[in-house]
Amino acid sequence: MSLVFSRSPGVPLPLRPITPPSISPWWTLTSPGGFNSDGLEAQKKVMADLRAAYPDGRVVLNESHFMKDVSFHLWTHTGTNTGPGSAPPTGKSVTNKGSTLIRYRDGKIAEEIVCFDALDWQFQLGYTLTPPATGGMPAAQ
Repeated sequence: MSLVFSRSPGVPLPLRPITPPSISPWWTLTSPGGFNSDGLEAQKKVMADLRAAYPDGRVVLNESHFMKDVSFHLWTHTGTNTGPGSAPPTGKSVTNKGSTLIRYRDGKIAEEIVCFDALDWQFQLGYTLTPPATGGMPAAQ
């Protein structure tokens, strides 16, 4: 997820629009759960969809580390899936913990790599895994 983080650990943040002056034109986002995007306009759509699906969504920034051209953040996202999204709303609440590595170029965000457990997120929404009908693992001997 691409969020505007504050530097105050433990403070919940609403999912806010990203700020174009802080984003480089070559920005890319890589993330599980279908949140990949290239460029500002694609990322605006990703964030609009996320805010629509989780209108009460909040992010708590648990920890941040800043280096010369890189920052690393640990966060917790909570929200209730009550709005429209890529799938019908489930009405279920989720809590996702994850991390974000941000690379800066010329003082602007150039790359964002987000990691979180997308499978656990889907389970929290009520989805299940169905084993394949054929070609499954052989029985233990």
